[in-house]
Amino acid sequence: DREITASVEAMVLRDLQTRATSRLNLYHWPGSGGTTVARRVAWNLHNAWPVVMLQRITVGETVERLRRLFNATALPILAVLEGADTSADALEGLYTELKAGNIPVVFLHVLRRFDVESRTDRSEYLPGQLTSSESNRFALTYAKAVPARRLQLEALSQRGPRYATPFEYALAGIGRPAPIVPDPSDPTALV
Repeated sequence: DREITASVEAMVLRDLQTRATSRLNLYHWPGSGGTTVARRVAWNLHNAWPVVMLQRITVGETVERLRRLFNATALPILAVLEGADTSADALEGLYTELKAGNIPVVFLHVLRRFDVESRTDRSEYLPGQLTSSESNRFALTYAKAVPARRLQLEALSQRGPRYATPFEYALAGIGRPAPIVPDPSDPTALV
């Protein structure tokens, strides 16, 4: 679990409770776990709110399906979608139609970006590097799942957050060693 998950979930929950059609963007460094964060938020909320995972948008058809879900539940809907799976034009058309039809849907749009110029109250950015506490938690969690890899996972967490990414932990956890990157501030590391 990434530390940002709680704030993304709070943003989504606030918008669901207002019963408005809205968009939230979750920008993330590729391989940092943005999709996982969005899916965890969806899972955490799925017992209280209708949740859909949009893999494609056909505006008329998607509006009708969301309308039926809203009519059946009388609850705002959380829709999670990946930027790579949907076009900006299709999302804009869907958003416009739902807003005009008073169908409350909160879109959690997951977008891969190496950098985000500015964040707003409608977006969050998940960096590639783990914090120290995240790094330790990842090492512990993977070591429980793959005890034979415990030493390598612990070593990875000791290298510091600058070198530890969710992707590296996944590689180390499945048995492929993460690349060793020398610390440029350590003169002996470059020898």
